Amino acid sequence: MRFDLSDDQRELQVAVRAFLQNTTPLPALLNAIDEENGYDAASWRRIATELELIGIAVPEEYGGTGAASSTSPW
Repeated sequence: MRFDLSDDQRELQVAVRAFLQNTTPLPALLNAIDEENGYDAASWRRIATELELIGIAVPEEYGGTGAASSTSPW
């Protein structure tokens, strides 16, 4: 059983971290957690559209990015 990240997962981790560091300062993120909905809708919208993370586990034939496979843990 593997507990470490694959190369693809590590690349995704680096990309998401860099994106968030450049678009959503930590204080803004922490403030958003305390808001009524618990997140920053503008940041979430950018993550969904620019990084296409919403459909990462959805096969392309169903409108996702097709990044997940039967061997992928995500």
